[in-house]
Amino acid sequence: MKRNSMVALVLTLMLITLTFIGCSPSETPEPSTPADETPKPAQTAGNEEEKPLLDTSKRIELVVWFAGDPAPDAGSVIEELNKKLLEDFNCTMKINHLGWADYETRYSLLLNAKEECDILYSANWLNARDYNRKGAFLELDELLVNYAPELYEFLDRWEEVTMNGSIYAIPNNNVRHDNTGIVYREDLRKKYNLPIPDSVENIEAYFQGIKENEPTMLPTSDKAVFDGTMSSTRFAWNREQNVIGASFGVSYTGYDESKLTEITYDWETPEYLEMLKKIKEWADKGYWSRSLLSAQNDPAVDFDAGLTAAIFNKHMDGWSGHVTTNEVDKDEGWEIGFVPFQNKYGISVLTSAEQDMTVLPIQCKDPARAIAVVEKIFLDVDYFHLIQYGIKGVHYDVNENGEYTVGPKTEQFGPGGLASWCWRNVDFYLESTATPAKVEEMRDLMDTLTPVSPCSFSLDTSNISAEVASLENTIVQYLEPLKLGQHDDPEKGFEEFMRQAKIAGYDKVKEEFEKQWEVFITESGLK
Repeated sequence: MKRNSMVALVLTLMLITLTFIGCSPSETPEPSTPADETPKPAQTAGNEEEKPLLDTSKRIELVVWFAGDPAPDAGSVIEELNKKLLEDFNCTMKINHLGWADYETRYSLLLNAKEECDILYSANWLNARDYNRKGAFLELDELLVNYAPELYEFLDRWEEVTMNGSIYAIPNNNVRHDNTGIVYREDLRKKYNLPIPDSVENIEAYFQGIKENEPTMLPTSDKAVFDGTMSSTRFAWNREQNVIGASFGVSYTGYDESKLTEITYDWETPEYLEMLKKIKEWADKGYWSRSLLSAQNDPAVDFDAGLTAAIFNKHMDGWSGHVTTNEVDKDEGWEIGFVPFQNKYGISVLTSAEQDMTVLPIQCKDPARAIAVVEKIFLDVDYFHLIQYGIKGVHYDVNENGEYTVGPKTEQFGPGGLASWCWRNVDFYLESTATPAKVEEMRDLMDTLTPVSPCSFSLDTSNISAEVASLENTIVQYLEPLKLGQHDDPEKGFEEFMRQAKIAGYDKVKEEFEKQWEVFITESGLK
């Protein structure tokens, strides 16, 4: 595959520099096992004598939940998948999707109410570690040894998905560029001679140009407009925005490794209030709908439908998908631009092992069969190509060079159409003749940037659960409207938000947060 050398370099860098991965105050990394000591059980995966037989005598249905929206013809792919599963494991899958419109709420309900679920997508941005601390997920060490030993040997980022000495999730091996930014209509930018939206001033000029020249189109329908625009002004290594509005390693002048351990409380900075005022101006100019706060729209769908001209916080893969959808699959003269904001600092933030993971929730009815099925999907090329590309000859085909080519129903199920982001094995990826040159050029550019490993800190809220819950409610009630410009006086509105945040327990959460961060940077060798 292309860029294997880059991936090898990245993995080596991660092993050298990220000894802190998977670590928090109550999650000290396991020391490496000396050669003369007995390895832990998961390191004896090849011991066939102790491996129990997988019981498939009873036919079952495994209930799976993914985050995202499936392709229109996902049903036919699942039907083919179930034929194979029935033959190999005497089971079928019912695959459900947590749509982007309400995924956070549904994800929480799914786990807290212990709804039927056997296999689940999880990620750091879905607070995976916090859910695991609360006992939502099964420990996987013995299950991997007994029922998925080949998968354990194949993957090599287990230390990054370990908490308190136990593996809690199955990572994938897709280490990739994770710089985020704004995806926009480059064809419209050129048509109306607008600036590239790479700064607050240029985003505003681009929005204004769309507003003036495209009366049936909104500049954006993305609720992430505030956070996305803020990201254009600075580098931040990581953020804890959902609870306390904190960022790590903030720099306004460029990537500065010496600042990685510094905490910036965003709500307490003048820049935050100024951005709220700017967002109010934009809302008053009609850059998005007044009802956006309560809307259940998917901004990516709105963009692809030509209803809007920009979406925020998109990654390289997301942009590539919009290019394929709107430039390759359509013939309407669209050009899709992408400004990854971190590029200007000369760095590429890499994906964490916790970016896209598989977990088995505590309510899983048959953990052994579930993990054996996951192993099969990862390591059997026919299974993997089915869930990744669809039905061969229908949704895709392979040319004489072994490259991916479109099929008669590619528009109904393209690559990744099942939204099975947690089941990625780059060794089985097909090179594509349809990959646009601009996407390859951007990847080549990012290959030249300095790779930066992600920050894995995760706040343990067990000692401050009441305050965190109160703060989350306060954010929804007082801050979210401000972030979409829905307050007549942003300054007074923000003052009231901070007053309510103090009442909710902001100071106590800050104190606990700082204690944990201090332990984290000490144990990880960053201090």
